[in-house]
Amino acid sequence: MRIDSYENKENQELVRKFLNGRFENTAFVLLSPDGKPLTRKGSRSPLMTFGSTQTTVDSMNIFSLDYVSKNLEQKPDPQDFDSVKTSINVASADQRPLILIICSADQRKRLFEKMRYVFSYKDVIGRFHFDFETPNGEWKKLLYGNIKSDEGIFIVYPDEFGQKGRIVKQLSLEVSNRNLVNELKSSNIQFVRVTPVKNYSSHIRKGRALNIFFEYEIPYGEDRNGDGIIDHRGGIQNRRGRQ
Repeated sequence: MRIDSYENKENQELVRKFLNGRFENTAFVLLSPDGKPLTRKGSRSPLMTFGSTQTTVDSMNIFSLDYVSKNLEQKPDPQDFDSVKTSINVASADQRPLILIICSADQRKRLFEKMRYVFSYKDVIGRFHFDFETPNGEWKKLLYGNIKSDEGIFIVYPDEFGQKGRIVKQLSLEVSNRNLVNELKSSNIQFVRVTPVKNYSSHIRKGRALNIFFEYEIPYGEDRNGDGIIDHRGGIQNRRGRQ
C-alpha cells in the first residue's frame, strides 16, 4: 500500500484487514481478481508469507494457472495519489521523476485514458511516478520553477527529502503519446545523471540533523492502551514522520 496508507483512511483499513487488525507501513497479500485472499494470511512481505524467493515464485506460478488474462490489449491504470504532497515524497523515496498531470475534472477521464499507454510503455513503466491534480490544488506551493499555465503535464524532479519538486519541463495536455514518451525517456536519463544514489542510513541521519519531517494526514503508530492517543514505538517518540 506504500506511504499513501498514511494519507488515506480507507487504504489504512484495508491494510488492517490483511494484517489481522494491525497497521504497518508494508503489507503483502495475494488476491484473486475478485479480491479474495489466495493465501491463509497476509504478512509484511512475500518472504514472510512463502518462506523463500523460490517458493514465492513457484507459488505465484501455480496460482496464475487458474487465472488466464481475458483482455491482453487492456493497459493497466496509471497511478494517482491522494495528494501531490504524497506523490513528491514517494517519488523522492524511490528516486524517480514525478509526472504531474494538472487538468480539470471534465478532462480527467480523457487524460487518464491517454496515460494508460504512456504509463505502460517499456521505457516508462517502473521509472516514474504519476499523479493527477486539479488546477486549484496545493501543487503550486510544492513546486518551484517556471509554470507557464495552470494546466499541463509537468515533469518534476523531487528534492532530496521529498518536500518539494523542481519543474524541469511543462508539456501541453495535447502532446502526442510518442512525443511525451520521448520527453520522459530523456528526462529520466538526465535525472539519473544528476541524482546521487541515496544511502538509507546516512539519508536518515542527515534528515534528522536538518530536522526534516514529513507530516502525515493519519498519525502513525497504534493506540495500544485505549486512551485515544496514538502511541509511538520505542526510539521514535520524537519523530513525527519518516523519510
